[in-house]
Amino acid sequence: MAISIDQSTSPLTIFIPKADTTLVQAASGSFPEIRSLNMQDFHNELRTLQTQTPETVLPTTHNHTKEGTLGAVTYPRRIQITNAYQVEFEDGQYRVRLVGGDNNLEDRQVANQVSVSTFNSAGNSVVETG
Repeated sequence: MAISIDQSTSPLTIFIPKADTTLVQAASGSFPEIRSLNMQDFHNELRTLQTQTPETVLPTTHNHTKEGTLGAVTYPRRIQITNAYQVEFEDGQYRVRLVGGDNNLEDRQVANQVSVSTFNSAGNSVVETG
């Protein structure tokens, strides 16, 4: 099974099967299985999905900014799922770590038993005051 887009939902649903994530740590006692999803692989898969269905025009799934350096700091890639989509991980009792880039998947996630952990950059946000 591969990542797919369910066009019958609103917003459209990007479905991520458990098999498309990488096992990091097997379940142990009361601790759930830990898996990971690489943001570069996810970006590539979404781009492929959008080009495989030329007969169906799908809204843009996400905005992508490549890794880049500013001064002496290298910032990670950024993937932002657009408002036209939500993200659903195959239901089950496991945790998914989103690695290799900043993203908003947790904000666009369909709630189920899967726990999602993001590792977004910290300390680089703009906050308006006053």
